[in-house]
Amino acid sequence: MSARMMMAGGVLCALAVAGAVGAVAAPGPKLTPTDQARRSDLIFAGEVTQIAYARAQAAGEEPGDMHTFVTFRIERLFKGSTAGSTITLRFFGGIGADGLLLRSSHSTLFDVGERSVLFVIGNGKANCPLVGWRGGRFRLVGGAVYSEGGRDVLLPSADRIQLGTQRALDEVTLHQWSESTVTVRLGQVPWDRREQDQLADAGGPAAAPLAAAETAPVAEAAFADWLSALVARVHTPQELAGLAPVSSLDPLVAFTGPVRRPVALRNQ
Repeated sequence: MSARMMMAGGVLCALAVAGAVGAVAAPGPKLTPTDQARRSDLIFAGEVTQIAYARAQAAGEEPGDMHTFVTFRIERLFKGSTAGSTITLRFFGGIGADGLLLRSSHSTLFDVGERSVLFVIGNGKANCPLVGWRGGRFRLVGGAVYSEGGRDVLLPSADRIQLGTQRALDEVTLHQWSESTVTVRLGQVPWDRREQDQLADAGGPAAAPLAAAETAPVAEAAFADWLSALVARVHTPQELAGLAPVSSLDPLVAFTGPVRRPVALRNQ
């Protein structure tokens, strides 16, 4: 589901937006980390340095939807290449001059200064240019690795990613929109169940059952070593050398996109 939110006096008001949004046209089977690595155009660790918003052009009289352009300083490449040391990815949704925020629950939100490992696919074509949607992002916080929803990531295997203890990370619940910092409430469904369900339903990575006991997240360095070894198993050096560079996108360059019709949310 997507949501259109309006900030007024610190209150978030929401409308649903008809039409599915995601990295692929329709949900597919659960992806293993091997699947994610194979399908990615680019895999990198980086820090958000800039966020901009632009509205797509649409046919007819209606304006197109808002999109968010997120620029990353690339710290380490695991797969693929770019033209420079930064890359700008385009995500469906964003805040416009009218104060309305359009976002997708299958996608993810970024803030300047956040660090992540991203599995990128279809930049400029996909509504969420990440393999497995939200599951294509791993947060790097304090030298450790967490899921997009803030759970410990335990040392993965090639076949699955196991999630551990839920952490109260500001990076998950606080987001800077325009000049306001907004707390994103988790809603009626706990993150553990919601994240597992979304990973499964949206074709995200195949996550093992949540660990029952208190866990510790995998260290960033160990995760990087695992990911480097995974990419080396999936691709030959010749395949990696032959990959086309992934282009960075400019919010000042016109682009097209469909218009999604707002509909009222059901009462919870």
